[in-house]
Amino acid sequence: MPSFNILRSCKPAQLAAWCALLLLFVQVTHQAPTVYNNKFNKTCRYAAYNISAELFINGIDGGYAFIAPLESNIAVNDYLQPWKACFGPNEQVDMKLLQSGKKLPCFYKQNKWGNYDYWEENACDILIRTNCYCYAVSKYVGSYCEPGLGSTGKPFVLPVKDCKAAVEGVVADGGKLVDRWTVYNKPTTDSHYMALAVKPAADAGDSGDFHFWKLDADKTWSYKAGDTLSRNSYRNGTLIRDIEAADARGAYTSFCGYFEVTPDSHKLVGNSYYFSNLPARFKLWRDVAVKGSVQTLDKISPGWLAAYKGYYADAGWEDGLYHRSQAARMAMPTSRNGHPHTYSVRPMSVEAKANAAAGASNNV
Repeated sequence: MPSFNILRSCKPAQLAAWCALLLLFVQVTHQAPTVYNNKFNKTCRYAAYNISAELFINGIDGGYAFIAPLESNIAVNDYLQPWKACFGPNEQVDMKLLQSGKKLPCFYKQNKWGNYDYWEENACDILIRTNCYCYAVSKYVGSYCEPGLGSTGKPFVLPVKDCKAAVEGVVADGGKLVDRWTVYNKPTTDSHYMALAVKPAADAGDSGDFHFWKLDADKTWSYKAGDTLSRNSYRNGTLIRDIEAADARGAYTSFCGYFEVTPDSHKLVGNSYYFSNLPARFKLWRDVAVKGSVQTLDKISPGWLAAYKGYYADAGWEDGLYHRSQAARMAMPTSRNGHPHTYSVRPMSVEAKANAAAGASNNV
């Protein structure tokens, strides 16, 4: 049987087309699913036991303490009794209902005493209470981290004008500035590398922002935007291999450099800031003498990810797709154009928190 060499049989135009297809194939095969399986992406099973029927159905002062947290308020608004947004004892878990926002990943049943047992799948504290800086250092301290706060006790001063303040803060906290060659060629043991870039304030009404990325063992860069899931790729699955590439950092146009950091010795403290209302609700259970428990799940629940993917996973900014579909967040000051501030990676200074509490509208 004669051999057939497809490239030799092609005309120049055909050869060019084949080469283009081959290049596309190579690009696609270098894409990979987003990596969610690290210690910062933990989800938990929150449970409350033997809740009286009156308390479960009517809530605390009508506040419905035992519905799923309002990271998404789409489902609860579809019911006169919001707890019906959860799956009852005679209902099968329906992924389509979770994906559409008609149901939330929470469950209830009546026990033998006629009271209610309730549980839900939601983010653990380590997912909720960490931002890009905590993640890039790989250290959990209970809330968002700011450059310089751990070493000086002083909050990061807004607005962000350039790289200077953020770089000085990281160095003061224990980071060591290194060059690009070192990052990609010199292995580490107890330490690792991270990168910093800033989005300078555009005008007097803009706070600007900073953002950090961590170099993983496979030489790809990963990041965590506030209370979202950490990831090592763009929305299309393309791995982030060069953080200095023009399209790698989105609005964070000013690249500030690389650092070597050692988690055990790096000085980080939390600024007591985070978005989710889940911890407050769990405390509320205890306040009304309802026994509760928290159990870390071995892996991210498919139901939880289906329900909250638009909030925790697909609400990014780095490739131009910043589109938080849910807006039920901690009250924040509004910007000059009236839109609520939704960046989840910005620092939150003492002054900013005070202004937020007072309902200021000119600080973001």
